Amino acid sequence: MTALSLSRMLGTAFIATLLFCTATARAETPGGGEIVLTGTLTRADHRGYQALRFTVPPGARGLSIALNYQRGVPWAAIDMALYDPLRFRGASGFAKTRIFVGEVNATPSYLPGPLPPGEWTLVLGGANAPEGRETPYEARIRIETDPNAGAALFAGVIRDEAGWYRGDFHTHTGHSDGVCAASSGKRVPCPVYRTLETAEARGLDFIAVSDHNTISHLESLSELLPAFDTLAIIPAQEVTTYSGHLNVYGLTLPIDFRLGTDYMPSVVAMSEAVARLGGAIAINHPGISLTEGCPGCGWSAETVDYDAIDAIEIVNGTIARWSGGPEGMGTSIPFWFARLNEGHRVTAIGGSDNHDGRDTTDILSTIGRPASVVYAEALSGPAILEGMRKGRVFIDLEGVKERRFILTASSGRQKAQMGDVMTPRRGASIRFLIQAEKVPAGSRLEIWRDGQVLETEASGPALSGDAMRPFTWIADGKPHWFAAALRASDGRLLLIANPIYVRP
Repeated sequence: MTALSLSRMLGTAFIATLLFCTATARAETPGGGEIVLTGTLTRADHRGYQALRFTVPPGARGLSIALNYQRGVPWAAIDMALYDPLRFRGASGFAKTRIFVGEVNATPSYLPGPLPPGEWTLVLGGANAPEGRETPYEARIRIETDPNAGAALFAGVIRDEAGWYRGDFHTHTGHSDGVCAASSGKRVPCPVYRTLETAEARGLDFIAVSDHNTISHLESLSELLPAFDTLAIIPAQEVTTYSGHLNVYGLTLPIDFRLGTDYMPSVVAMSEAVARLGGAIAINHPGISLTEGCPGCGWSAETVDYDAIDAIEIVNGTIARWSGGPEGMGTSIPFWFARLNEGHRVTAIGGSDNHDGRDTTDILSTIGRPASVVYAEALSGPAILEGMRKGRVFIDLEGVKERRFILTASSGRQKAQMGDVMTPRRGASIRFLIQAEKVPAGSRLEIWRDGQVLETEASGPALSGDAMRPFTWIADGKPHWFAAALRASDGRLLLIANPIYVRP
């Protein structure tokens, strides 16, 4: 007998022989895909079980279950378990009163997987039903039909305040090609928790785990969420095609990597699908020309709508480390410049592309080197992605937590942050301001206009520590974009601020 058939037999037998408590559960369906089951726990239910049955329709992608009751004094406790029509889906005792079960991820204690239509059973156990007390309960079961229903587990708000949040948009684990040292020193597939531990130790606020062409790491991330409760964890997938690599953020369902086939005809089809599902999409390391050791690492995709691309990874830590730095032979900065000069507004981001979660050396390619620093309305995965889409990002190549590099502008009543569009009249004066904090002595400011270095009054003496540098531009009635960079005394790039756009 197979393990699956044994599980089905035992599950069916168990449900068939449940001891039902004397209280009768009542089902209500208030609409909106929610079922409400109510009942009362009495002393007669002590150490017994009640089976609450409900119907899941075809097309369900997730179940959110909330069990509400007062534990009170004397203390009452209700255990919870779940069965679908075919198998056992998990049990959590009375430790959890909020659970999610989806196709690709689930609350720990429960099994992810397809949600077969038919009669499901929520088993409630009278773990403790005290004498002389009745305990009303309510089980609210929400049936999710959104294909991206599992993303709700990752949408929690860590900090409900606007600010600059630092993180890494590109990391790998043993669910693809990430490796690290085991206890013996042997190199093994690196477990997910090591990436999160290093991100937390380095003071990052958010991390995206983006394994190649898989979402198997999401189950591990779901389990680790409660333990890393100061870190916004963004579900991601590096869609690795033979025409280029793209990171997809915020989704918990797979995006097909077979570019150029009926399954995924083009990057346009991919970006449309991601947007429709509420995710974000970025082109990774497009400037690299390596093909033999990394098929598809460079960018050769055709039929691309760059207005539908949210970001371009212009600094990839791993490639920069091995190709002469962020402006070496694998640089993606010119590719980004070209898209901006075509009139597209695409946010520049950085990512370590880390493949060893235990590596804590201070070099490019380790977690948080480079860091992307995002201005977001809150510290949460969705808020970080929204800040990225808006262009509220600067890249810190050395990953120094206290550093800031912010570009703003004003003209009359118009005010702009990075990523914004200004529409001044011809001849109007635009005042730009660069704010730098905790930068090393001897740093030099560089202003980029349309991809060329622009000499301005801000380009003057070297910077050190905290500094504010303004410069002025007279609108000439033509479209432009202005960004800023900071270089170390030896010319190395340290910081890159995203553009402000000027449109006639």
